[in-house]
Amino acid sequence: MKRLLIVTLMLMALLIVVASCNKDEPDGKWPIMEWEVPDGIVDLGGAYVVPASGATYKFTCTNYKPWIANIVEAVEDTVQMATLNDFYFCEGSWYSVKCTGNDVIVTFKPRPADDYNHILMVTLTAGDIFDYFAFIQNPRILD
Repeated sequence: MKRLLIVTLMLMALLIVVASCNKDEPDGKWPIMEWEVPDGIVDLGGAYVVPASGATYKFTCTNYKPWIANIVEAVEDTVQMATLNDFYFCEGSWYSVKCTGNDVIVTFKPRPADDYNHILMVTLTAGDIFDYFAFIQNPRILD
């Protein structure tokens, strides 16, 4: 009787393991994130340029609902990772990032005209897929 119970449990475990695998989605082969980028944003070779007067940008991911994986900020000679207490919202002293459904909203506060460059890199994920946006807020580029 005890042997029958063990064999039955082992067969059930094997069935669960086999049934949970999906050969149609091999590991690491997720489609890349596809984005709708706001009109009028200036792309400076891989980094979006933000005016010193500040701005808000809304990016929409058309195939995933992303959340924040990490944020790196750089001002003058200091580079640091932001502390994430929430994977859907992060606020620094000069920016905020909010993920809502498919949308990622990045807001920059105004900077003084004689201020240093502010660089922000936002890495987003939806599981096993990652993407990032880089921004540079330089008072001397656009304003």
